Amino acid sequence: MKNNLRIAILFTLVTTVLFGLVYPLVVTGLAQLLFPFQATGSLLVRDGRVIGSAILGQTFASPGYFHSRPSSAGAGYDASQSSGSNLGPTNHQLTDRVKAEVEKLHTENPGAPIPVDLVTSSGSGLDPGHFSGSRGVPGSSRRTRTRDERSRGSRVGSEAYAGQAVWFSW
Repeated sequence: MKNNLRIAILFTLVTTVLFGLVYPLVVTGLAQLLFPFQATGSLLVRDGRVIGSAILGQTFASPGYFHSRPSSAGAGYDASQSSGSNLGPTNHQLTDRVKAEVEKLHTENPGAPIPVDLVTSSGSGLDPGHFSGSRGVPGSSRRTRTRDERSRGSRVGSEAYAGQAVWFSW
């Protein structure tokens, strides 16, 4: 009996150290060595200051940019507060927010279809830096008016970057 208990405790300690300390340190070290930009969060730096991440969406208020997807993470795309809203489809707070967002988008882009991922937040509250093909279409006429671009060029530009694959490893 004592021998089985000793083996169980020893096995627990060895596997805890091996898989709880050694393995994560080796994987982190290899990631830092092989993929230094990605391993540190794909952070974008301008003038020595971190301004965002290449793989996360950002909130844009100017009409010259595509609208970002609503975020449930803090004040908007705050990675330290990553979480979903936990609001279900019958929650009045969620339906009111979505209705208000749809009305706002219809006002800015009359007649354009409003894709669902432009008015609903993601499960983590943080979106990847790409968007679905239909997400750029409502903003293309608004961006054209603001940036004085040709409508066709703006729309082609939005579709060229839409839906590009983002590869994750987990």
